[in-house]
This record gives sequence, structure tokens and C-alpha cells, in this order.
Amino acid sequence: MLPPRPSPLPLTLDDDVSPASAETNPPSFAPADARHVEPPHEHHRWHDDPHDEHHSWHHDDHHDEHPSIAPPAEHVAPVPTVGSFVGVPTLEGLCALHPAFPADVITLRHPDLFTLLNQFTFLRGYQGVLTLKRGGESVPIPVLRGGVCLATQDRSRALRAFEWPDGAFTWHPEAIPLATAKLRMPLTPFYAAALRACLRSHDDAELTRHHHGKLHLSPVPIPERASRLRRLGLLEQEERALDHALDGTRALEKLLGEGFVGRTTLQRLVVMLDLFGILRWARPTVSDVVDPREEMQKLYKSIAGPNHFVALGVHWSATPAEILGSWETMQRLYGPGGERVAIDRGIADLLHRRAHEAWDVLRDDIVRIRHRREMYPGIDEELLAPLVEARAKSLEMRGELTEAQDMLRLRRDLKLSTEPPHEGGER
Repeated sequence: MLPPRPSPLPLTLDDDVSPASAETNPPSFAPADARHVEPPHEHHRWHDDPHDEHHSWHHDDHHDEHPSIAPPAEHVAPVPTVGSFVGVPTLEGLCALHPAFPADVITLRHPDLFTLLNQFTFLRGYQGVLTLKRGGESVPIPVLRGGVCLATQDRSRALRAFEWPDGAFTWHPEAIPLATAKLRMPLTPFYAAALRACLRSHDDAELTRHHHGKLHLSPVPIPERASRLRRLGLLEQEERALDHALDGTRALEKLLGEGFVGRTTLQRLVVMLDLFGILRWARPTVSDVVDPREEMQKLYKSIAGPNHFVALGVHWSATPAEILGSWETMQRLYGPGGERVAIDRGIADLLHRRAHEAWDVLRDDIVRIRHRREMYPGIDEELLAPLVEARAKSLEMRGELTEAQDMLRLRRDLKLSTEPPHEGGER
């Protein structure tokens, strides 16, 4: 069972910034007899000074606008050397995670994998290998200074472990070789990637039900959380949603119908930002600066580039149904007789033509695959194909047949991507 979520006190989670304790403690391993120390009195704070990249643990008799309860490493429960973990298959379970807080000793006796790995964020003096095991599969994750040291292909294998229903782990303190250490990435973007992958198994209807009580409110990023936000490693369309949608002027329900990004992409982004304590929820405000015409101009500017996935606000792995849904939204808003045409016919026409151009490419499987390879040359399709196939089988076993079919369709696309292109026209 997941632990109760702590009170949502503000916290700056600086993955790639060493706290003072990490500078003073030996950068090797936690001692074998490391013990959990109770948090200090409430008027002690772990301060985040926006002008200082190093934090300090000190006494303050005055109210701090942005306090944090994250203590130095000596106050954080150690990771056990052996143990077992559970998966987080439900949306409720994912939304009950608290990545901005370290776990206590009791939780670490049988943690979920997110909580287990996240503990190293607060134990920056730890160095060694966390090995995850289930059945005959074993996934080693080198850990160094609150980050993971994984090559691209190993990172994909490690992310796959977050889909396991359960497993065992061992933690072995050891020196990380220099060549491996050079692969280090902060834990926060890795954690966010795992969270994003797990959220992809939850469809729009489920996410809408989760947000039911907040649909009338506006999700607004907290300015003081900007450093934490930067460390999430957001995707291109997620960045676009932040730039053009989450400004506090529209309720979530309205944002979901505007077409800046796909509905599921926006909902998953909101879940992730909420988990990291980056959002506040407020009643929509009337903007005195941005009018509807300016909103349309911003949208056109953001989609005018050559990437057709961005133009329709969908992920490169989006299903035909998601692509069609996004195209229909753009058509409903900006097509002939559309809901927003009267605001500015000229901009509406540009938006509709750009969306139609993207739809004309993405609706064709072969042309879509070719375009994806041009826009995302860094994707290792040969590596992803077997992982997607395994994901499809897992979904099928869980009875999620529609999602399994979507994964099989993506597997087919990836297979086509690795085959030599045909001569002449491919459409």
C-alpha cells in the first residue's frame, strides 16, 4: 500500500545542484549503520535561495515564503541493501506519489519503484549500482551524485522496469568507472520519463475523471518553481503547452478543447507538474494583455515550423485516432464556419491550412513514418520496436485491448521504419 502523501509544502527539487551536505560528506557510500534521523523542529528550514546554487540547513525565526522540508543527506533514510518493490499500475497510485519528498524507513521496507529510485535524489553522497530483478530479467542502474549513469539503450531497459508489477532489488555501494560516470543524467528527468511512460497507459477518459473536480479551475505554474520545472526535461509539445496554454486565463476544461496540444498530452503534463508541486489551481482570470486574436497569432507562430506532429499537437507515436481527433479540433475551431473564425479570418485561415497540411502528411502511414524519421533522427527505432511489442503484450494480458492494438500499430510503424525505403512515390 502506498504511503499517505505529505502536505504539499513548497519544495525546490534541484536534482543537479549539490546541497551543502553533499559537499561536506564523503562522496562514496552511506555507512552500513546509517540510521534515520527525525526531522528537525518546524522552524528549521531547508532553504532554496534563487541567487545561490548551494543550499544550507539553518535556523530561521522568520517566515520563509518558499520553505522546503527536504533535509540534508544525514537526515534522509538510507536505501536498504536488499529488498522488494511493487509497481504502480493505477492512475490513483501514480497520483499518490510524492517525488519532492524523501521516503522514511518504513516506506523503504517495501517501496514502489518510483519511491525507491527517487530516494537517491536526496542521498547525493551515494555511489553504486541499484539492480532490479524480476524472473530472469536483471536491470543494473549505476547511481552517482543523485543521478543515473545509463546509455540510451540501457535507459530504455530501465524505464521498462517501471511497468513490472513487482520485483526485487539489491543496492551495492561501489565506485563508478569514469566512462560510466560520464553518462550521468539527473534523476528528475529520468523519473519524469518513467512517469510519462506509465501515464501513457491511461486514456483521456480516465484522466478526465481524475481531473473532474478541477476542470473548472486553471492550472498555473508557480514562478518560484522555475528551477524545478527546467529539470523535468519536458517534451517539445509540453513546452508549447506551458508557453501558450497554462497562463491562468482559461479553465482546464476549456484548455482541453482548444487544440494547443493533444488532450491526453495536456492532461498527462498537468498530472506530472502537479506531482512535482509546480502547479497551483485557481479560478481563471480575465487577461488584460492577451486577447483571442493574439492567442491565435501565438498558436500559429508555434506551429508554423516544418514539424507536422507539432502542428497538430500530437506526440510522434500518436495513434491515427489521436491524430484524427486533433485535426478535427483544428477544423472545428478554424475551418470554414469554425468557432474562432470570426475573431480573425486571416489567422484562422492560416491555422486551418497549416493543420490541413499536417493532416495530409500524418494520415498516411508511410509518409508519416518518413516525416518522423526526418524530424526525430535521434530515435533508436530498432531498440524501441521490441520494447513496444513487449508493452503491447503486457496491455493485452491486462485486458486493455484497445491500448494493446495501438502499441502493435506503433510496433508495425517502427518495423517499417527500419526497412529500406521504396523507390519512387511511397504514398
